[in-house]
Amino acid sequence: MIRAQALRRLERVPETVADATQAVAVAKSTEDPALLLQALDLLLQIEGNDTLAAEARATHRRILDALPDGDMRQRVSRWEVAQRIQKL
Repeated sequence: MIRAQALRRLERVPETVADATQAVAVAKSTEDPALLLQALDLLLQIEGNDTLAAEARATHRRILDALPDGDMRQRVSRWEVAQRIQKL
């Protein structure tokens, strides 16, 4: 994700998309929904589409559903990444 962000700042779009796509694949393999949400958010900022947006919303919902109480859900909902996903 860091390399994709750096390439994005350098406006090297094809490489940025490739690295962000790879970041999503790696995040999926870890089964860490927060990491996956970050990677999806990055890819959505670069090359958004309805399929990615739906996956990001579902991942966000899965995170919220797994949390034990409302306070933790509110904290996650205030997370910058989650706020962008909620606006999709």
